[in-house]
Amino acid sequence: MNKSDQIISGFIIKSQDLGEADLLLTFFSETEGKLRAVVKSAKKMISKLSGNLQPYILVQVTLVGDGGLQKVIGVQSIARYVNIISSMHGMNALLAMQELVLRSLADGQPNEQLFAIYHASLQSLNAGLPEVAVLTQFYIESLQAIGFAPRIAQTEAKFFSIKDGQFSNTYHDSGDVSVTSEVYQLYEKMLSRSFNISEDYSASLEPTFIELLTLLTRFASYQLERELKATLYFTIA
Repeated sequence: MNKSDQIISGFIIKSQDLGEADLLLTFFSETEGKLRAVVKSAKKMISKLSGNLQPYILVQVTLVGDGGLQKVIGVQSIARYVNIISSMHGMNALLAMQELVLRSLADGQPNEQLFAIYHASLQSLNAGLPEVAVLTQFYIESLQAIGFAPRIAQTEAKFFSIKDGQFSNTYHDSGDVSVTSEVYQLYEKMLSRSFNISEDYSASLEPTFIELLTLLTRFASYQLERELKATLYFTIA
């Protein structure tokens, strides 16, 4: 390795075609945050790198180049979470997670807490935990990590302010939406980490999770001023 080479570990959260044979990848790294780099000839059959360039693989990447876009010259697999791609639900949950990170994190801005949440959520999906529950938990914890977590009410909540991110028991303006007690109680439990998905989830809770995920998506879209669409797979009946 040359002194100018940089080694990072992380996940691919976006892949774009660049010309006929190259790829422009966005990596999510614990130490570097979001980072874009070019993979030359990645789409050619002879490419030795393409096998590890998958969003469900934790990779160690060697980069070269100063200024502008860096170039990927080496990729090693650290951990593979291949069970995620065995179902459409798993793939769509992964896409929604990627979208939130892409929309909420600036380039070159590390967030170790958010990276740990992202990694743990991939492990949960790979273990076969219910996708809608894992994704809802990911949203709650990620909003905490970026400083946007909705605030709970002092008493049982009946409304939620999309603009202010506050649950309350009184209606204030047209930006408030009504919430059921089941949705609010689930949010409280997940926020306090007192809900264990592997032990406490049941199919009967799926509608409540969908309602909560819809609420969180609307709130995140408003706060980030960027529409989030990837959760629609779960939230549209």
